[in-house]
Amino acid sequence: MQAIWSQLPSRRIAPKRTALLVALLLLVSQLLWPLTSLAAPASDAALIPITGAELVTVLGGCWSDCDGDDGGSSGSEEEEEEDAQPTKVGSPYWSYAYRTLIERPDVAGDLIWQRINSTDSPWGPFEVSYQYREKFNWSVGASVPRSIVSAQLGSSYETSRTETVSFTIPAKTYYKFFVAYPYERWRYYFKEYQDYSDGTRAVLDTGSATVYDLWTRTNLVQGLVN
Repeated sequence: MQAIWSQLPSRRIAPKRTALLVALLLLVSQLLWPLTSLAAPASDAALIPITGAELVTVLGGCWSDCDGDDGGSSGSEEEEEEDAQPTKVGSPYWSYAYRTLIERPDVAGDLIWQRINSTDSPWGPFEVSYQYREKFNWSVGASVPRSIVSAQLGSSYETSRTETVSFTIPAKTYYKFFVAYPYERWRYYFKEYQDYSDGTRAVLDTGSATVYDLWTRTNLVQGLVN
């Protein structure tokens, strides 16, 4: 019995050695794990983005369905629309553009009639006649149709008639009656246009017309007599 009990301590020490061996193996496996991870194939590596130029090179310019002709036909249609020229809309037409003054002289009036009332009472009435005149005409240059000018300016005309006015001169007053015939000369410019489908219009031709406009201006001058 004494020999048997002497062997019991050695059996109790064996499990302690086994536990220590297991701990050492776990420690070694932890140390070797990173090395095995580095050696493993990178199947889960992150995807690396590529540029648009590289994508075009790889895919040949196709982004979705490259089997059909839809992609190429749409591009050619857009190029055809860009290259298409605008079409004419309607017929050419003339339109007034602007005018410039050629002449407007300072015309002095002619003294038609005068009287001096030196009395202390009114004097009159006096009937005074003068020639009333109006004149308006135009002449067309090259290109522009006369119908276009007539629609813009109206018809030419000339009027001349005798007008009569009556005056009663106050006391100690003089009257002077003047008549003048001022006139102006203008040049009217016209342009021929063609409208297009893109909203623009082009000038095809230009023309002008010269206008002469005369009228009558009367002026009564009065003052006191000393």
